[in-house]
This record gives sequence, structure tokens and C-alpha cells, in this order.
Amino acid sequence: MSWMDGYYDRAAGYLYNLDAAAALRHDTRSSAWYAIGLLARNEGDDVNNAEQILTNIINGQYKDPTEQWYVSTTALSTNQVD
Repeated sequence: MSWMDGYYDRAAGYLYNLDAAAALRHDTRSSAWYAIGLLARNEGDDVNNAEQILTNIINGQYKDPTEQWYVSTTALSTNQVD
């Protein structure tokens, strides 16, 4: 968790993509796992940060079935091109 803390972007409420090829992009899947880790650790602002991440992911879900692609109902990144 402490290693991932360095990748958390408080302003965006997402984890930066851990892949060096995607500089400064946010990653939904890693952010979701990080949020669960924050809830398990439960120190300081962990719960508030987890809530922000999970809220962002829920708000980013595709609600119109015609916008869903492959098997995902959420954008893989906040920077994903429509």
C-alpha cells in the first residue's frame, strides 16, 4: 500500500497508471483495487480517499448500453477517448 500511495492523485481521486508508457494517465482498475486496500488499512484519510475513488468509478460508468464496449461498463482510464 505504501508503494501505491505515491501513485495516488488526490486532486483527481484516482491512481495514476502504473505503466510507465502511460505517463500521468489515471487507471480505473488499479484505483478500484487501491480503494479496497485503503478501506482495509483504515488509517488517516484512507476511508475518505477510498470513498472518492469509488464514487468517481461509479460516476464514470457507462449508463447507456450503446456506449458500452467489449465487456466493460466503465472507462478503463479517465483519459479514455470516446
